[in-house]
Amino acid sequence: MSTNSNSISKVLRSFQRKLLQKPQISTLKDINEGYCGVVAGEVYTRLEKPDGMKLCYAGSQADFHYWIEYENKFYDIERPKGVEEWKNLPFFKRYPNVTIFEYEPWVKQGY
Repeated sequence: MSTNSNSISKVLRSFQRKLLQKPQISTLKDINEGYCGVVAGEVYTRLEKPDGMKLCYAGSQADFHYWIEYENKFYDIERPKGVEEWKNLPFFKRYPNVTIFEYEPWVKQGY
């Protein structure tokens, strides 16, 4: 499968539709604050582990987030079109005082 920003967006939107059908999930924020690692890993897998795609993690002891980096853009369930800077993902807007102890692109670990 050829990977580009459109294919990433398409897979993320399909996850949006699927996960929003679950009774315990009512918003994209709910997905991002409980399933972000699952979503990032599944996108990576569904796109057949493309070269250059990084699965990223950052957080503190209380708050954490997983997202995708590809071709200098950053993607998560709330930003399927991507943003130019990982700090502009909604998670980091909601938690501006989160102490980042790790920003680590991890690739092919467990997937």
